[in-house]
Amino acid sequence: MLTLPVALSFAHDGGLGPRAELGVGSRALSVVAGRHTTRPDVALACSVLLSRTLLHNLNALASAPDFHTLWLKVIGLLAHNMSVTKEGTTLHESTLHFVTNLLMVMAHSRVLEAVSERSGQNVLELTWRILDSLCPHVRERLREFAPSVSEDGATVPA
Repeated sequence: MLTLPVALSFAHDGGLGPRAELGVGSRALSVVAGRHTTRPDVALACSVLLSRTLLHNLNALASAPDFHTLWLKVIGLLAHNMSVTKEGTTLHESTLHFVTNLLMVMAHSRVLEAVSERSGQNVLELTWRILDSLCPHVRERLREFAPSVSEDGATVPA
């Protein structure tokens, strides 16, 4: 089991949608984000928190045997935030940038390749399935920000 000073977990909180918890010591910060959230600033804060925490702790997290599950949950939450907002809004565009940054870092560091090999699943393909199912326009938009996203959705390190 991976022990970190920061732990991320996802749960459904009644009818409120996905909830991300960031636990630090005995204090916990809960941020509700989802289709029933009426405050996009809270959903944006959740996206920022998830993205930065994942990137900051990537080396430690990526070595966990169940990292692929965490990764897919994070991508699912970010994709959900994009799917329930209109293109052009701050939340949608910021989240799209977070997803782009995450994918580019994962491609450059080859984390998804290692995780796929270790888990026996094609994690990049699963990532694209999640993104395509919740926000089908994302592949084309990602190519605007990251030209190294190929036609099949793979990210090609520069």
